[in-house]
Amino acid sequence: MLEIERTLDGPGRKRPALPDGHGTTAVGMLVGEANASLRERMKAAETKAEKMAIENQRLQDGTPNVKVDPARVRASRFADRHPAAFEDADFEDLCERIRYTGGNTQAAKVRPIEGDADHDFEIASGHRRHAACLKLGLPFKTIIQPFTDEELVREMVEENIGRSDLTPFERGMHFAKLIQEGRFSSGRELAAKLTLAPSSVRRLLRYGEIDAKVIAAFHDPREIRTQWVEPMIKAYELDPVRIERECQAIASEEPHPRASDVFQRLTGGAKSKAIIASGEAIIARVRTINGCPAIILRKSAPQALLDEIRGVIERWAKGGGP
Repeated sequence: MLEIERTLDGPGRKRPALPDGHGTTAVGMLVGEANASLRERMKAAETKAEKMAIENQRLQDGTPNVKVDPARVRASRFADRHPAAFEDADFEDLCERIRYTGGNTQAAKVRPIEGDADHDFEIASGHRRHAACLKLGLPFKTIIQPFTDEELVREMVEENIGRSDLTPFERGMHFAKLIQEGRFSSGRELAAKLTLAPSSVRRLLRYGEIDAKVIAAFHDPREIRTQWVEPMIKAYELDPVRIERECQAIASEEPHPRASDVFQRLTGGAKSKAIIASGEAIIARVRTINGCPAIILRKSAPQALLDEIRGVIERWAKGGGP
């Protein structure tokens, strides 16, 4: 396979500035406008020529690796990654590996696009590799293929099958999004066209039925386990007011509770007792965390309350009692 070691700078390359004086008179303004128009046409022609050269090379030599400017590549609207996947420790490790090698060693797959002045390609697979190259300012190694929408989705799904770093939550929300946007009419059609087990697709699609407020209660929703989905959906259906109130309380807590604790609280497995201040405003909760009783103060709790609680604990520690 031929590897084209060339970076496509796209239409962002700078041109020499016009000589001083243009634009200061009517004639100069006309000349300046004509030159600007000419530059735009030249940029468009160069971009089109580069795309054609890449496609011709691909047809002649198979599917060569082509290094492109990551800024000229856009994420796919069918992307299956949660935003947290571009902020966690695994992503930072990926960035370090790509920094060390001077770029991604495993080529991503992209398709050429038209009608987008800012981008020449759309990602079929390799969103995190692209984000890393973009962050580091390094060339993005790609394989360019003219995928249709369905082929692009298939490529994305097939690449991620069996990968441990793509969570059931991400897969389930991705499938639900594809159906909501009309790419597939049902889970049955999605399973058939992507050659997936219908039972697995049905189970994953339930992630898309979790209320958005419940999902937001998790610091990282990728940690939502498959076996938690049904209990959380049922809990919300039975008592949405309580669930929404609990979600608001969880969102105000620092540090944020573990995913398993959030699940227990939402499904009634670990009920908490509210401490009510005057005016019915909740300022603290008492609950069990990791088997230990804990008092969780709201951010708005006064410092005097914290000092008083600390004093009580110190008196008990000294054997003085309350």
